[in-house]
Amino acid sequence: KFKEACRDLQELIRDTDLLRNHENQDLRYQFPAPLQGEMVTRWDMIQSPPDIMISNNSMLNVMMMRSREDDIFTQTRTWLEQDTSRAFTLVIDEIHTYRGSSGSEIALMLRKFLDRIGLAADSPQLRCIGTSASLDNNGREFLSQFFGVSPHSFEIVAGTPKELRPAEL
Repeated sequence: KFKEACRDLQELIRDTDLLRNHENQDLRYQFPAPLQGEMVTRWDMIQSPPDIMISNNSMLNVMMMRSREDDIFTQTRTWLEQDTSRAFTLVIDEIHTYRGSSGSEIALMLRKFLDRIGLAADSPQLRCIGTSASLDNNGREFLSQFFGVSPHSFEIVAGTPKELRPAEL
């Protein structure tokens, strides 16, 4: 089994080297870099909680209900308490979809999550990133209500569509 694991790792390193040297830069960045310390499994995160969490509401809610993941919250809370210059970053994708009553439930679940890690919504140790393809500068009030902080605390960065040519597909 050890030799088999070594062969698997060697194959992974070869594939990583091929990808790292690939001419199409956009393609290269579509894959995690396993040798760069990126956490991919839940077990990694339980053992060493990350300071950046990218999640969706379903998985975050499940994490908060499972006792085996309690260490994520307690270790993160301790890490933040030990040094006030540390910041936790929470990334929520497709934030524009969290509207209405279900959006209110998700916003309340986020507040419960922040309480578990010992942060208030307006803590200087908290950075929230909400991604959306359809939220414009008028979305500040929505973001304010969702995250429970001042609408002036947000910076909205507009993207520009990129036209894909058939050779890039």
